[in-house]
Amino acid sequence: MSLRIHRLPESVISRIAAGEMIARPSSVIKELVENSVDAQSSEIRIRIRGRLDQSMEVADNGQGIAPEDLVVAMERHATSKLSMEADLDRITTLGFRGEALPSIARVSRLTLTTRWESADTAWRIITEGGKVNRPEPAARSQGTTVLVEDLFYNTPARKKSLGSPSSEIRQARRYVEQYSMLSLPVHWVYSVDERTILDLVPTQSLEERLAALAGPDILKDIVPVNYSAELEGVLGNRNKNAQIHIEGFIGSPERARPSPAHQMHFANGRAIVSSLIIQALRQGYGDLLPPGRHPYAVLFLTMDPEMMDVNVHPTKREVKIYHDDRVFREILRVVGQVTTAFKPTVGFSSPAGYQPVALSPGIRSSVPDGKAVAQSLYGLPAPEAGVCVKDGFDSSDTETLMAQSAAPWQMDRRYIVVPRSKTIIIVDQHAAHERILYEKALGRWGSEEMHSQKLLFPQVLEVGEERVEAYEKVAGELKRIGFEAELFGKTSLIVQGVPQLTHKPVAPNLLAEILDEMITPESRKGEALEALAKAFACRCAVKSGTELHPEEMRRLLEDLFAAEVPHGDPHGRPTYVELRVEDLDRRFHRS
Repeated sequence: MSLRIHRLPESVISRIAAGEMIARPSSVIKELVENSVDAQSSEIRIRIRGRLDQSMEVADNGQGIAPEDLVVAMERHATSKLSMEADLDRITTLGFRGEALPSIARVSRLTLTTRWESADTAWRIITEGGKVNRPEPAARSQGTTVLVEDLFYNTPARKKSLGSPSSEIRQARRYVEQYSMLSLPVHWVYSVDERTILDLVPTQSLEERLAALAGPDILKDIVPVNYSAELEGVLGNRNKNAQIHIEGFIGSPERARPSPAHQMHFANGRAIVSSLIIQALRQGYGDLLPPGRHPYAVLFLTMDPEMMDVNVHPTKREVKIYHDDRVFREILRVVGQVTTAFKPTVGFSSPAGYQPVALSPGIRSSVPDGKAVAQSLYGLPAPEAGVCVKDGFDSSDTETLMAQSAAPWQMDRRYIVVPRSKTIIIVDQHAAHERILYEKALGRWGSEEMHSQKLLFPQVLEVGEERVEAYEKVAGELKRIGFEAELFGKTSLIVQGVPQLTHKPVAPNLLAEILDEMITPESRKGEALEALAKAFACRCAVKSGTELHPEEMRRLLEDLFAAEVPHGDPHGRPTYVELRVEDLDRRFHRS
């Protein structure tokens, strides 16, 4: 092998460029959709047949391509979107390099049919592995259709390393959803194997488009964001100011997920992936979210084009934001302001006709290290030896163990307060119920099935292939915790019964949300049953803000302190804290 430096043939250069641009089949959808948006289309249709690498088509009614430009469009670095170096600093279009079409054509069999807005006829051009055939007349109304078949047929190594077909189709859908948020006046249609998955009619409202994508209930759980600020000394030689505008929606803590994949980030009209935005969102929520959870958010950033470089990555998904520390602070500021809507106001309520009630003394239970005990507050037998209540009732304090407890109170419909002679126990009702349901789902209280409530009318849920795969892994366990469901086609479930919980009716579509939790990267790391138990507990537990009657509080406390691990929920958050007289003494400077 010669060690002399030599120029690569154009065919090799093009193949390398194609590999950088088209990293996966869904990347083709992204590039073609960007071209359709740039062509000022009012209707864009995406059709997938079979696997994504087998056949995909994007059709629009945009400006089309002039006949004399057809062959040039298949050449690398041929574009209508910039003409000089200075244009790179102020790019406003989604595409600009002129690399997408030739890169796709190099690794596929591509057919492009187009009719220029002022042309009398349409033209078609066919390429195979980058070889361009002569254009020929065709029939089509104004716009462009690009059909891509047999992607990576001439790069066997790339074809062998492709991800699962279902994951590529999901990513393609995600691209369509993102660009539909950027192009509200466009009619978007996304179909797979002749089945329409998305049909998004034109709108002028972000809320309407978001509701069409995520369901109308999303509007109950989001707060709008509309914020502007002036950044000093960020342009020119640090002697010019620039405006930054942040718009969009931020979700309530209940909408948080283990992964930030459900967030949407946009900058200057471009869908991006931004670790800066992810971190600012997470930090802005503070202690409203436990570790490992990421808030729901759809954020649009608008700033001077000179503050952002979109030319740092072949796919244009990653961008470089200059003065990112300043931008981070502004995002953090607006998130902090908005999340005050989610922070509880502390109040105290007690049941009507409240009277302190004397209850049975707790029962002491030894543990291996002899330092803690588990105690039933309401006269139930304590769990077997081996249970440890973290920072719990001191086993050496006989008076505490034998003291009577008053009836529980509810604070701000979030916490259950149990007064004792020398302690106050404060229980997080949601975390406590999560622990109870989690252990029940795992069968740690026995093998009995939870009660199921039959639906008057069975409900069909369109859940998609990935959720169906998750369902098939745990169908038996779902039945044991109260969900009666069956497969209904390749991507649907028919639900006939739901768990019968006392605090609220369970909506059938909760099953889809539970399966959604199971397919996150976090859930994949554990056993399917473990993931199911966590998802079920999180989704079905009584929520903060729910008023509980005295008997409901009593039962929840009984169940919690009969649990195997009562001191923490499945995510590691505490279920209760204990406030002692000594703690109050320190607060009042009596120690």
